[in-house]
Amino acid sequence: MLFLSFFLQPKIGVCRALVLLRTVILLLLTDICGGLSQGVSKSPPVVALVGEDVILPCHLEPAADAVSMILEWGRPELKPRFVHLWHEGQNLLDNQNPSYKGRTSLSTDKLKHGDLSLTLLRVKLSDSGTYRCYVPKINRESTVELIVGAVSSPIITIAGIDRVSGGVMLDCNSPGWYPQPEVLWLDSEGKVLSAGPTESVKGSDGLYTVGSRVTVEKTNSNNFTCRVQQRSINQTREAHIYLQDDFYMAPPNIIAPIVFSVLFGLMLIVTVVLVVWKWKKIQTGMKQKETEQQHKNKNWETERSELLAEAKKIKDDSEREKEELLQRSEETKYDLEGGKLKLQEKSQKIIVDLEKEKSKLAEESQKITKDSERFKSKNEELLKKIEKLNSEKLKLQETLQKKIEDLGDRKIKLQEEFEKKIEVSEKKKATLHEELEGEKAILIEERSKLTKELRETKENSKQEQANLLQELLKTNEDSKQEKDNLLKMLIKAVEDSKKEKANLIQILMKTKNDSEQVETNLRRQLMKTKKDFQQEKANLLQRLIKTKESSEKDKINLLLRLNKNKEDSKTEKAFLLQESLEKETASEQEKKRTSEADKNNREFRAG
Repeated sequence: MLFLSFFLQPKIGVCRALVLLRTVILLLLTDICGGLSQGVSKSPPVVALVGEDVILPCHLEPAADAVSMILEWGRPELKPRFVHLWHEGQNLLDNQNPSYKGRTSLSTDKLKHGDLSLTLLRVKLSDSGTYRCYVPKINRESTVELIVGAVSSPIITIAGIDRVSGGVMLDCNSPGWYPQPEVLWLDSEGKVLSAGPTESVKGSDGLYTVGSRVTVEKTNSNNFTCRVQQRSINQTREAHIYLQDDFYMAPPNIIAPIVFSVLFGLMLIVTVVLVVWKWKKIQTGMKQKETEQQHKNKNWETERSELLAEAKKIKDDSEREKEELLQRSEETKYDLEGGKLKLQEKSQKIIVDLEKEKSKLAEESQKITKDSERFKSKNEELLKKIEKLNSEKLKLQETLQKKIEDLGDRKIKLQEEFEKKIEVSEKKKATLHEELEGEKAILIEERSKLTKELRETKENSKQEQANLLQELLKTNEDSKQEKDNLLKMLIKAVEDSKKEKANLIQILMKTKNDSEQVETNLRRQLMKTKKDFQQEKANLLQRLIKTKESSEKDKINLLLRLNKNKEDSKTEKAFLLQESLEKETASEQEKKRTSEADKNNREFRAG
């Protein structure tokens, strides 16, 4: 029926029908000849939880490109058995089992490297089983077992108080497990507690609900753990509870009344023994002294009365002690009954609180169940939407295949046009290459000319720099000679002034009487020498200013020339700047010397 419906569809082409027929025939042949396959391998089992995504491994050894091969993923126990089909670069999902629709996929990138692993989304309990990966081209198959499990967290509740032992009864319940787990109770040290048998109920959805009850007594920590574990899927869930000391009921104090009753019985026995012993003693004395009794009737009567009085006293004392013991026992009973009532009240309060908490937890569980039902309905709606989307996806794939065929024709046409354009562009490229080579040769010639000109300009700039340096050296030598001449002039003037001073001193020694005339003459001479010195000073300053101006002009010219040839004369510029600084320092030294000469003249005049 499937084949007839497939061939009757108007949209599917003849080629696709032939391809599908070929794949179906191959798969049938592989199913018939399954026992003759040579390369059968088995992968280790894969464990997954309900709702998780899982990858079922399958690899080609040695690795090879499997995109163009035929690949079958299936489960022999299902009808139809196909989980996923791959045919030469395309997914064939027409005969896929309905329970796997929209949940399986293969990666083309991984297929190129020989990785045939199947990705299964949103795992269900029904997915557990043995999967078969088969490649007909190389007659290889591999099997892998998928173990699906379900887990949930346990909940601990207080069931009540054991009135015999005074311990607290705890219940542990955990729904939604698969496979069936085991329940363990642990104390704070991790030791397993002895508990009742585990109750297990399997629901309509195939999931197990487990429960266990344990009676715990007061410990140092009062911490207890309920552990639910499933070893086949390696999953454990735990819940912890801490019990306060108020939860534990103290056992009734029966020892005190027992002790009092034992003491009372012992006292009675002692009194009876004493009375019997004394009575026997009296009887033996009476037998031995029958003869003496007649003579001692009075003494015996008195002794008897005394003994009776003592017996009465002993009886009275014993009765009093008995009454006291009874009163004490009644008081202890009253105290015990009061404590018992208080404990009963506390236990009733605790039970009421626990019932309230239980009702709250029941309400919360109802809410959770309602929410889970809502989520289930939403999930069902989403699954329906996904199915619709998958159907739309199939339609889109069909339209895309048609478009791909059209695009293939267009691609061939475009490739032909592209090849023609490439030929034209290659011809243009050859012509442009020839033109570029000619221009390149011209540019190389121009570049060689420019390099020659640059070398010539560099040589000329070096010659100019050498000439400038020679001129600077000459100016420095001239300024040094002028400085030496000025110094000689100053030295001569100082020597002349010293000689004149000596002559004046001699004249003063000779002519003390004509001091006024000598003073006037000296003053005149001093005025003349002062004027001459000032004129010489002014001349020296003018010469210094001229030399400074000339050096500044030379400096400016040098800087202008050096700015033109900055790249080739950085070191020479630094040298010239150092020389100019030396000139300035020399001029400053000359100024200092002139100021010192002025000071000497002033001192001389003051002297």
